[in-house]
Amino acid sequence: MVALKDGLPAGVALNAAAHLALGLREKAQSCPELVERMAFITYEDAGGGRHEPISALSLIVLTGRPSHLRRLRAEAADVVDPLTRRLSLWR
Repeated sequence: MVALKDGLPAGVALNAAAHLALGLREKAQSCPELVERMAFITYEDAGGGRHEPISALSLIVLTGRPSHLRRLRAEAADVVDPLTRRLSLWR
């Protein structure tokens, strides 16, 4: 899940989500159990072009006012990933 400030231009929102995804990939290098939870596919487009790797998992994108995002982060701060026993949020 990605939570972004409401009203961001599409390019800025996509850039933020892409950087978060790259950070997750980097973090996964030191956390093998995280890699095991990831899934990738090869996507073939209508013209026969192949694109890989593409995440096989959905990305949920939420938007909200900054005050709502702060509250979301505060409420989620107590959530620990049951697999890794680590905080599931980026700080």
